[in-house]
Parts: sequence; C-alpha cells; structure tokens
Amino acid sequence: MQDNTKTKIRLWPVIIVLIGTITGLCLVWLKDMPRQSQVINTMKIMGGTLALTLLWFMFLSRIDRKIRQVVLGTFLCVLLAFIVLFKLDEFSGDTVPIFSWRWSSNYLDMVTDKKNTSLEQGNYQRTPFDYYQFLGPERNAVLPNLRLQTNWQQQPPKELWRIEVGAGWSGFATVGRTAITQEQRGEYETVTAYDLGSGKLNWIYKYTAHYHTTLAGRGPRATPTIDGENVYTLGATGILSCIKLKTGEKVWSKDTIKEYKAESPKWGISCSPLVVESKVIVSVGAGGASLVAFDKATGKEIWKAGNDLASYSSPFVTAFHSQQQIVIFNKGSIAGHDIESGRVLWQYFWSNRQPNVAMPIPVPDNHLFVSSGYGLGCQLLKIEKDGDKWKASKVWKSRRLKAKFTNVIRKDHHIIGLDDGVLCSLNLENGKRKWRKGRYGHGQLILVGDVLVIQSEKGYVAMVQAHTEKYKELGTFDALTHKTWNTPALTKNLLLVRNHKEAVCYELQLADD
Repeated sequence: MQDNTKTKIRLWPVIIVLIGTITGLCLVWLKDMPRQSQVINTMKIMGGTLALTLLWFMFLSRIDRKIRQVVLGTFLCVLLAFIVLFKLDEFSGDTVPIFSWRWSSNYLDMVTDKKNTSLEQGNYQRTPFDYYQFLGPERNAVLPNLRLQTNWQQQPPKELWRIEVGAGWSGFATVGRTAITQEQRGEYETVTAYDLGSGKLNWIYKYTAHYHTTLAGRGPRATPTIDGENVYTLGATGILSCIKLKTGEKVWSKDTIKEYKAESPKWGISCSPLVVESKVIVSVGAGGASLVAFDKATGKEIWKAGNDLASYSSPFVTAFHSQQQIVIFNKGSIAGHDIESGRVLWQYFWSNRQPNVAMPIPVPDNHLFVSSGYGLGCQLLKIEKDGDKWKASKVWKSRRLKAKFTNVIRKDHHIIGLDDGVLCSLNLENGKRKWRKGRYGHGQLILVGDVLVIQSEKGYVAMVQAHTEKYKELGTFDALTHKTWNTPALTKNLLLVRNHKEAVCYELQLADD
C-alpha cells in the first residue's frame, strides 16, 4: 500500500532564529550606542539570520528536496547577478554600504585645461560677502549680517547652474565672482576656479596625487583659503600649495608628510590652511611639528611646535585672556599655540580612539566647547591663565551632542548641531539638551542671521529656525542626489553646494530691510 503521509515541515529551528533576531535588534537599537555601531551590529545580525535561515532551509526544514534545490539555485543566481552588476562604491556617514553599477565611473577621468576667455577683471574684486575660507570669514559657519527670506514655497531658491565636478569632500571658497574648490580628476588632485555667475571653468591647477579608500571616499577634502593675490590648499596626501588667484599658476608647494616624516591620517588629510598675518598654518602631525607655520609668500618654515598627531580638524584664531592664539583639535588633544612662536600654551587631552573633526567653538568668558562623535560626546572647557602658566580644565561633560564630522554653531548661550545626524540644541551653562529633532544625517550647516541653512547628507537643503528652545523647520528643496559631506558656502544670496559628483549654485531671496 502507498504511504500518502506528507512529511511535516520542521519549523521550530527557524522560529528560534527569528526570536533571536528580534531580540538582538531590540538590544542594539534600544541601547545607547553610536549610530554607526547600531548599523554595523544590525548588518551582522541580519547576515547571521540569513545564513542560519539558509542552513535550516537546506538541512533541517524537511521541505521537498527539489524545492530546496530550486530555491538554492535561484538564491545563488540572484547573488551572482548582484556581484556581477554592482560594486561596493562607498559608505554613508552611518557606515551603511552604498552600491553602484559596476561600470559606473567614480570621478571625472578627463581633465580640461580650457579657460573661459570671457572673464572680466571684476571677477576677483573683493566684496563684504566673500566666503573666502573654510566655514566663512570667522571659521565658525556664522553670517550674522545677512537675512534670508524664509518662505521657500512662495519664493523658492533659483538654480543658476549645475556642473559635474571631480571627486572630493572640499567645500568652496569665494572671492568676488569666483568660486574655488579642490577635486580629484583622474590621477591628479586639482584646484579649480569657477565663475560664480555661470559655473564656467576659469582655470585649473593640477599635480599628481590620488587618495582613495572605500570608507573615506576619493580625492581632496580640505577647503581652499583665499588671501590677497593667492590661494592656499592642502591636498589629501599632504601637498600644501600656494597658487596665484587670477591665473592658477603655482607660486610654491611642499609635501608636508614627506618633509616632516609625518603620519598621514587614515581618512585623508582634511586640514584647511589658516592664514594669519604673514603665515600660512597647517596641522602636520609629526613629532615636534604638530602645527607648522610657513611664510605665505615663499613657503619657508617660520616655526613648528607640538608633538600630537593630526586628526581632521582645522586651526583657527581666537583670544583667551585677551591673548590671540591658534587652537587646533589634534588626534589626542586640543591645544592652544602662541601665534608668533608656535609655543604650546596649553593642552587638554582628548580621546584618540576616534577621529576628531568638528571645530571647537570659543565661548565667552574664556571657555571652549569641544565635541566628537563615535559615542564620545562633548565638553565645555575653561581656559585659565596664572602669570605665564596656562591650563585647560573641564567645566562639564555630556553625551548629548556627538558631532561626528559635522561642525556646530553657537547661538546665544546654546550650541546647535547634528548629534549623530539629528539636529539638537544644547545649553552651554550645564550641557543639558533643549530639543533634538530632524534627522539630516552627517551634513553641514550655516547660521545666517536667525535661520540655519542645513546641507543634509542625502543632498537636500533645509532651512530651520535657529531657536534655542524649540525646533521648527521652515522649508526644504532638493539640491543634490548623492551623499554629501561637503560644507556649503554662502556669498550674499548665492548658495554653493557640492559633493563628490556635482556642484550647484542657487540664488536665494534676501529678506526685505
């Protein structure tokens, strides 16, 4: 007699796997840990779930053998097709993998040296609105004297031009009607100057250098600095260059990593040159040459000081106890240097387990706000002076604002910034958070009058009321379509945004006086 009894599917193993998966995901996302750690752990859990489910299906499920063979064959064909068609191109700021078609190009392979011959001399004339260095005139992403019209529905931003650019995370620096940035074009690191009104290329300066990792991306990451008749740039491999503003011709250049036998940060050199008086100053990160000042006209070394390695922040000038000094956020410390001699005045040790990127923010009454991502958080420091002795000490510490590689701004007695990708307001008196709302990813922001212009990591631009007590988004518009880590620039009412693929200029409406 034929036995028609069907074999019952064994479900309990896969049920255990699913219960374990749900439990693991709950533990990951309910636990207070860095967002990138949550993403990585989630990928590990889902990968383990897929593997265990496949093992159950093939060996423990008791499903008909032909069905198992068909399903396994289909799975392997889909997996092979994915491998053939796609490549791991990059990662988001939260370490989410981003794939692209295998035949797509990562950056411009062709370098054009053709100049726009229709330029007028006035294109390089200074204006009060020039955004001539990293994060603007004061290196703090604050433009207090501009007022923007806030109703983008009635008066939307107008796109003036859109161009392809080479890879890189450099922002724009502007002077007159010229916008300058850094790009990777083929095997060349380049400094490129564009007409602010049309987006046409004015000139291009290039040299052989190529930085690339899958995690960090490709190309130079530091924003140029415009000073007088020259432009100063620092490439991802440590090439410091002085270039003529109007022609793009080289004045001088130095390989800082080679000359000082420095250790290059694994995410690429990101320091934007600081020009102070006759000096151009960069973070080199070598023993005895943590910070180095060069003669801006000749490139000759003026001084070097400090022993800490370089991280990814940039130097800036501020005053504590009425003494101007240079502050730099290194790999393992924040340090204040004397401008004339470079001598380290004070040093406050900071964790070196993670990249330190965000610019520290000077706070009234000789205080300094410092923040890092990767779960570390922020501190308010007090800078003290007793005779010739300086000391930095902690006032308070908080994990309520973790600035990974975004820069934060000070508004009155508050700090506003992206806490692991979510906008928040922090009280400077005690470190307590007022609000946290609006996920913009690891983007960048500018404080323009009383509003924040936020370049989100996804590419869209948002305007948010810069209110320290509550969150209010005023409007958004789509600007870029790929991952965007570059800092925006605002020259009067012209907003420049770019990423590693394209650059766009928008005309914003100014508020009526």
